[in-house]
Amino acid sequence: ILNEDRVYTFGAGAISTSGDFNIAPDSAGNKILTVNMGAAIVVAGSVGLNGANFGVSKLDTTASNFALTAGTIAISSAGTLVANASTITLTGTGTLFTRFGTFTAGTSTVVMSPDAAVTLTSGTVTFYNLTLSPTITTNRTYTFGSGAITVSNNFTINPTAATTTKTLTVSLGSGGLTTTERLTIQGTGTGISNLSTTASNYALTVGFIVLETTGTLTANASTITLTKTSGTLFTRSGTFTAGTSTVVMNPNAAVTLTSG
Repeated sequence: ILNEDRVYTFGAGAISTSGDFNIAPDSAGNKILTVNMGAAIVVAGSVGLNGANFGVSKLDTTASNFALTAGTIAISSAGTLVANASTITLTGTGTLFTRFGTFTAGTSTVVMSPDAAVTLTSGTVTFYNLTLSPTITTNRTYTFGSGAITVSNNFTINPTAATTTKTLTVSLGSGGLTTTERLTIQGTGTGISNLSTTASNYALTVGFIVLETTGTLTANASTITLTKTSGTLFTRSGTFTAGTSTVVMNPNAAVTLTSG
């Protein structure tokens, strides 16, 4: 039980656990347990950031930007994850990233790469970079949860197929998706990606879109808004299934609207 703020620090050796990693301090008076990483950490199961009573937990990758790999991450209302410029990789099943507490994204990159059908998020989440890059053995679907998703830098969808052609379909959730900079939809090898706004016609707002030959954007009847104030707003080498969508381009700048 914490009676004052405390700091726990891992040593310099890499840490690996075949189960879960939970931080759950107990405190009667809003005290914080900060856990600083000292090297890369690999967790086969879930990372849980919780607190009992008035205890608060914080996991910090530190200014050394140590890598964190886990099956899933769950940040409760009493938890904080400080990501700095680290790479955080999620490989599990179920819901990969649950946020009810604080996620300080910094300039981190969150990579989600399970060869499974998963729910990507629960709660409202702001990422810096978000990359979906599994190696898939069959067609897979990733679905965002209902909370609004913001990617304040780049969002990349880039699956690889293990053998023959396979498709990763990424479905937006009801909160829509906002990406400040580049949305890239592509695949590697025989991997194909498809970003779908779904039949619910969820909104998509991005700086600019790069649709490679192995990528598809299925727009349904959604509104897609492009906001970047320089460069080319919509580059299409792949498939744009427009449906009855509306594409809005409204930067207050001199830009190139399309390529391809």
